[in-house]
Amino acid sequence: MGTTGFIIVMSILAIASVTAAIIRNRNFRKKEKLHEGLGETYGLSLAYASERSFTLFGTYQEYSLRIEPVELPNRSRETILEALKISIPMVNPQRKLFRAIKPLEELPHLDIIADLDQPSFVRHDLGEWLQITTNDLLFASLILSDDIKISLYDTFNKIDAGLVFIEDEELAFIFPELLTDSEQVVSIEKMIQLIVDIKDELNR
Repeated sequence: MGTTGFIIVMSILAIASVTAAIIRNRNFRKKEKLHEGLGETYGLSLAYASERSFTLFGTYQEYSLRIEPVELPNRSRETILEALKISIPMVNPQRKLFRAIKPLEELPHLDIIADLDQPSFVRHDLGEWLQITTNDLLFASLILSDDIKISLYDTFNKIDAGLVFIEDEELAFIFPELLTDSEQVVSIEKMIQLIVDIKDELNR
């Protein structure tokens, strides 16, 4: 290869490298801005390294709210699911458990979260695709007001899978996706409002 050919090849490689770096930076900023926008909506602080490593945290409607990515193993621990976790701390000395899940066969990772060996199944009219279980039917009835049922339906109806639960000292929603697209924001906002609504219902 002559000097001219070498210069041309190196120039092409340099341009390709710079172009790739620009695209990566744009994609990074786009995702970072999605997280910043979500945080601004709820008055949360953001510590961001990537969509796989961030924390949104702060106080929303007097509740300590936290949003972060989590890795969920399945029962065999052979595969890992990357998901978003939205959570509010609970005071739960009697260890009440409440669980509403829209399952997906391809995502067995959700099945083992807040699971009971012998759960009580809660009857409802929200659809067969939503399974609600508890270890205390009276506790579940306190949560499932008409407003919460509407919020549950509205939150789960438009997503493929998800889980909201109360276990030990945590009220949380697990969404089996990471935040990478603006179209996800509406669904995530509904998840946030759902757990806030549940906390409000328990505080009445």
